[in-house]
Amino acid sequence: MSTIPLDILINIFSLIPAVRDSHEADIKTLVNAMKASRLLNEAACVSSVWEAHYRARYTHANKLDEETRMEMYANWRLMYLERRRLDGIALNLLDEIVMHRIGRYTKAQVLSQMALDVWDVLELESHLPVPIPFQQDTNLIFNAEVAPHALTRRYWAKSMCEVILKAYAYEIFQEARDDRVSFDETMSALSCFFGVPPAHISRQLDQLAIECRTDLDKHGTVLDPEDANYSLPDIAKGIYQFMRDRDFGPVDDSDAQYRRMLNLFPHAYLTTHRKTIPISLIHVFVALARRLGVDASPVNFPGTVLAHISLPAPGNTSIYINAFAPDVAGCIVNFEAGSPHLYSNMSEYLAPVGSSLMLLRSARNILSAATTVVRELRVGFQVPLCVHLLFQADNRSILEILANMTLNPLDCATFLLDKVAPTLQVGRLQHLLRQCCRTVLQAENHAAQVMKRRVDNQSVKYFVGMPFEHVRYGYIGCIIGWDENCTATYEWIQQMKVDTLPRGREQPFYNVLSVDGSQRYVAEENISPIELEELVISHFNEANEMLPMYFEGAEINRQNGSAGRCRLLLSPESAQAYPDDDLVGSTWVTSNVLPA
Repeated sequence: MSTIPLDILINIFSLIPAVRDSHEADIKTLVNAMKASRLLNEAACVSSVWEAHYRARYTHANKLDEETRMEMYANWRLMYLERRRLDGIALNLLDEIVMHRIGRYTKAQVLSQMALDVWDVLELESHLPVPIPFQQDTNLIFNAEVAPHALTRRYWAKSMCEVILKAYAYEIFQEARDDRVSFDETMSALSCFFGVPPAHISRQLDQLAIECRTDLDKHGTVLDPEDANYSLPDIAKGIYQFMRDRDFGPVDDSDAQYRRMLNLFPHAYLTTHRKTIPISLIHVFVALARRLGVDASPVNFPGTVLAHISLPAPGNTSIYINAFAPDVAGCIVNFEAGSPHLYSNMSEYLAPVGSSLMLLRSARNILSAATTVVRELRVGFQVPLCVHLLFQADNRSILEILANMTLNPLDCATFLLDKVAPTLQVGRLQHLLRQCCRTVLQAENHAAQVMKRRVDNQSVKYFVGMPFEHVRYGYIGCIIGWDENCTATYEWIQQMKVDTLPRGREQPFYNVLSVDGSQRYVAEENISPIELEELVISHFNEANEMLPMYFEGAEINRQNGSAGRCRLLLSPESAQAYPDDDLVGSTWVTSNVLPA
């Protein structure tokens, strides 16, 4: 090996495939080479050898911090080592968040402030292999070793990725307020609230634009502005037809379909919700047009959003595209005299607009959206909250949004307090601080509670982690907590007619996750233990984003090859809150014994 010239060794090391995973087999090869001999060390330390590995692993960064690192180190290996150092800090903080309830949100705040510099390592952690019952497809058995607390760790890593992206989106919204960012970038930032980075949306649009260019070329549409046959109307019609051929088009007329919340988020309308609403179709149209060199902009037209394209001289006239039109013949809108589309202030309605008006329009659409999906409601409503806090002069709309949404303590402790609050005027700052501080304080008080079973009186029959069927309503759920008697408000007790139950309000009540993703409070007499197949556990986990916060595995007592009694294994969170329930659950699974 010592006879191989240095430049040959450098070329060999440059051929090591760069991978993005948590095992870093590529980097281990380089590190081992550095330990083998002086010559190998010299070759493996060359900056250019590390560039591909850096770019594969680190796809996100705080822009200013990355520029500083580039200037300070000017070496890809040293840059890699510095990012690995930051990864280590982030993973230690993640460990603390997973393992300890008390002080969790303080650690989360520190981690979130590291922002995009640690997004990549957290994103990798959010894809750790999980126990078989929690895999979405139980026919695909992961051979990879499951790390301790993997399911719960994935949950918190994913949650931290989301709050980091929400903070980034809010920065985009701030710039959109002054129209300092493009319409495309602003709309792409909406999906940050569902944990999808704008770069992912941009890559999807880039690929669509490549396909669109190929399609236009195939049909003979000229894209070179210097060509005498260059025609913007033809290009606009070509983009419209390409979108139709790729299933982008008007959603069904039914109110329920039109008002689906995911119609407003690009990660959805670029994939599963391509039949969508005008503003989303115009986002796709404008993004494709601009990537093809056409200066297209949105138009805030009443009832439907249009796209504007200026025609070249003479006359410098404009064309308007309705991406929601039923066919290509109607996609270019005619605003000649006598047109039914005319309004008294047409010049205002036909002027190209920046991203701020479109962001406001999206926020209002989200507020009017209909959904029964718990996660969509909780996450989606954060967009109009942020937009209204930035844009709206009237505090009533903000109070209305706050009154109708459930704030997550993690969101409150991180991006809402760290990123949003410092940008607000005093009046609305007080509204937000009041809600956020109350939410975080409740979470901290809850974290300090330890629910021990009384030795002298085992009044609580069931345990955290037990699957059940509701006696009266028949839905499947799982217990995540309990009280020795009903601790709900008087109003809730009256509304739910608790005192009409045979055992009334003095019996134990259980906090539960239902199979539809909602949380409920159930009387002991309405709980009936059941057995669960592994496939049901997988579906239950898929429907309940909060489930990994409370559980990290499953114990199934198989009998004659089929599933028998089952319980979900407590996460560190649940084990600290209910220290006696693990033994009670284990005893029930193995011997079918419950407290008397």
